[in-house]
Amino acid sequence: MDDLRLDGKTALVTGAGRGLGQAIAVRLAAAGALVAVNYPSLEESAAETLGLIAVRGGEAFGIEARLGTAAAASDLAARLVDELTRRAGSGKLDILVNTIGGTDYAPILNVTEDFFDSTIANNIK
Repeated sequence: MDDLRLDGKTALVTGAGRGLGQAIAVRLAAAGALVAVNYPSLEESAAETLGLIAVRGGEAFGIEARLGTAAAASDLAARLVDELTRRAGSGKLDILVNTIGGTDYAPILNVTEDFFDSTIANNIK
């Protein structure tokens, strides 16, 4: 996989602020893709991912969106197309990696209905 080249390709990695999403975003950028680093709210974690990409010579940008609803996905898509058009000359997305998942954890006795709904929205919707 070291010879993988993605020059001229664009990618969106959801949940790219940490963990698996971060590793995938860094690898895609190292292979030459322009990577959109999606994060729900922790701008510091997205900045870390963008920094890791930059020191390796890759190109990426952050795009904040808390997914889980159709409206949020539509808004993300519209902003992504605008940003890709500005940066790459086209709104075309070549690669989508959806690594967003449950970002909060709690003992079962502490799980509220809102917590449960958020977990379902992140992992299933």
